[in-house]
Amino acid sequence: RFLCHQFESLGPALLPTDPVHAARVDKICRLHDVYLGAVQPAMYKMASSGFPPFGAFGSRREALEEIGKQLQVLESYADSTGPYIA
Repeated sequence: RFLCHQFESLGPALLPTDPVHAARVDKICRLHDVYLGAVQPAMYKMASSGFPPFGAFGSRREALEEIGKQLQVLESYADSTGPYIA
């Protein structure tokens, strides 16, 4: 958001000005941050790193399945008419 506001005069707006659409963007960002961001490292973290590589999930398969589920949730909030997600 900082970059969008900082450079808004250099090109088309990347954030909607309509409050309803702005709320949708906020919700999509929050869904990503809370539900996808936490399990996303399962796609690339090595098990030998010394940290649980799959978060709350017992296996890489379970973590990747959760990513798929959360992507479906995120997609359900996407704008089906536009070229962008929100």
